[in-house]
Amino acid sequence: MAHIRTFEELEALPPTKAEWQLINAAKAGEFCTLGDGSLPESDTSNPAREIRAEVLRYLILGGCGDFFVDEAGVRLKGATIKGSLNLNFTSTSGVIGVLHSRFTDSIKMAQTKCKILDIKGCAFVGLAASGIEVVGTLDLSDARSSSCIRLNNAKIGGALILIGAQLTSSTDYALDAEDAEVTGPIYFHPTVREKRAKVETKFRAKGGISLISSSIGGLYAQDIRLTADQGNAALQAVNFTVNGPARFDGSNIAGQVNLSGATITGDMTCKGTTFYAPNEEAFIARRMKVTQSFIWRKDTKATGAVILDGAHVAELDDNPASWPDADQLSLDGFTYGRIAEYTSYDDARKKWLRNGSLVDGKFFPQPYTQYAKFLRDTGHDAQARQVLLTRETKVRKYERKELGWFQPYGWGLVKRVSRGFWDRLQWIVVGHGHAPFWSIGWLALLIALATIPAHKAWEEGSFTPNSGPVLMSDYWQSLQILALTSPAKIWAGDEPLPDWAPPSPDTPWKSRAPGRDWETFSRYAYAADIVIPLINFGQTEAWAPSTTRGPWGWRMWWLRWVFTVLGWIVTALSAAAITGIIRRE
Repeated sequence: MAHIRTFEELEALPPTKAEWQLINAAKAGEFCTLGDGSLPESDTSNPAREIRAEVLRYLILGGCGDFFVDEAGVRLKGATIKGSLNLNFTSTSGVIGVLHSRFTDSIKMAQTKCKILDIKGCAFVGLAASGIEVVGTLDLSDARSSSCIRLNNAKIGGALILIGAQLTSSTDYALDAEDAEVTGPIYFHPTVREKRAKVETKFRAKGGISLISSSIGGLYAQDIRLTADQGNAALQAVNFTVNGPARFDGSNIAGQVNLSGATITGDMTCKGTTFYAPNEEAFIARRMKVTQSFIWRKDTKATGAVILDGAHVAELDDNPASWPDADQLSLDGFTYGRIAEYTSYDDARKKWLRNGSLVDGKFFPQPYTQYAKFLRDTGHDAQARQVLLTRETKVRKYERKELGWFQPYGWGLVKRVSRGFWDRLQWIVVGHGHAPFWSIGWLALLIALATIPAHKAWEEGSFTPNSGPVLMSDYWQSLQILALTSPAKIWAGDEPLPDWAPPSPDTPWKSRAPGRDWETFSRYAYAADIVIPLINFGQTEAWAPSTTRGPWGWRMWWLRWVFTVLGWIVTALSAAAITGIIRRE
């Protein structure tokens, strides 16, 4: 049917009774209600409620010189619109208000300019409105669309309302608002249609929603139902901007949600939300930025992978147990300023870090680094060191795996064994640099162990003064003749002369012993002297074990090298840990 451009052409149709009712109401600026104002049944023909699309178009465009529509615009309720309403590339001056009406064909509004578009409660076969400009609100509440609602590159000065809408598309997204600019929020959350009965109509979109590169003033998608179709994502919102909150509380989303590169200047909430996309990525938020809280709690569940690589949120408010298991969570590059209601580094948080840092058998240490940073910033230094220790243990474990076993001339085996020994030694002694004071305990243990053979060798008489002149002196030579077992103890005055030695004066032997002014032997100081290389207690300079006087002297002579080497290793690792040489923040 050709477009109606004059009132004469309109009269020549001629208009039906229902159309005259609409014409008169539009001229008077009144509301036109056909029948009882409810949505007509799709399989019922009622001429008293039928309006031809071309008649409606003529009125929406304001009529002509012989017939002007009131500035209030066209407001119609309960009609059946026959044919395709084509308003492409037109401008309207009044309100377009078609409520609870059924369109038998599609609505075409590409590049249309209007003040307010109100088609709530209507049923239609798609809305092709690419590039549409609406000064105020675009209201599609309770709409029923069996094809794509296309709002790509649209500019909407108010809100986009889809409360209770039921959208279906088998060939494309149910709602395509790519590159759209919506100054106000987009509302998807359900509405109560019958307050007494408390019957809610939930927004449903079978075919998914595309908000790629769009900019909106807020996203209210609580308790909605999204279903992907034809390979589309349930919600494709790459690089979109929300100048306000984004709420998905209680929603059930079957299919992929992709928020990569999104910027949300308010809270993003997922309380009790279900993301269902088995065998694929259910929730993707690479490089997403949330300037306030990212809330993931109250039994939120994701069946499928959750990807937060490179995302940043000001505050993470989550229930650690609600995140998916291993190989289904990626946190590489995910950063946050703080964690709300933090209590402790518990098992659930440890599992969250463990699952989020291991993807396809590859370990990513950044989740541990970020969590340790948060702990340090909030004063939990001890727990931060524990997290970093776990990180370093895992880093070295997976680095060893990459060395491989099979290399020419057995180098693979040599590298893995040597690297494993060195890694474990660092872990035991200084916790990979994050527990440097563990080394004090190891030094104390080495000293205690070295004390045992030192004590045995001294009691056995296997220590001698570590001085050539003393050993060649007459005193020492005579003591070796007089004392068969422990000349050093007699020389130092720790034991009296044997009974068979020449009689001695009444003066105590301790004050007369030839070595009374020599360095007093201490098994503890001697053990510390050979274990701690940086401190000189003077014991090893004064005393030396003999290899010929008894078995413990022979053992002490060899063990002192062992304890010295171990002491050097522990001390060196401790110094490296304290100075930060082997520690990685």
